Amino acid sequence: MRKKILTIIVLAISATPFLVSAQDADNCPPGSVICNPLSYSTFGELIDNIIAFLSYIAIALAPVLIIYAAFLYLTSEGEPYKIKQAQQLIYYALAGLVIILLSKAIIGIIKGVFS
Repeated sequence: MRKKILTIIVLAISATPFLVSAQDADNCPPGSVICNPLSYSTFGELIDNIIAFLSYIAIALAPVLIIYAAFLYLTSEGEPYKIKQAQQLIYYALAGLVIILLSKAIIGIIKGVFS
């Protein structure tokens, strides 16, 4: 068993250089020492894209949680603890979804005011 784990670790470590793609030196502007590996020119653009990515994940995850909570509710067999757990999960999923949507709206409003 230890030999299998050790073999997997060695293969994973030896395969790492093939999985990492280094930046081509031709993409660097002339005279620059360090190239920007990101396609964003400002820190604000980077943060905006990170927030957008996380909000897309949260928006996609909320219906999955609601469906899971519905499954818990249907399989609770009348047990009050399981029913309460399913109801709380639905409540928290909906509350999280509302917070995500409101946060995107508030960010848009603030950007509109300051730009």
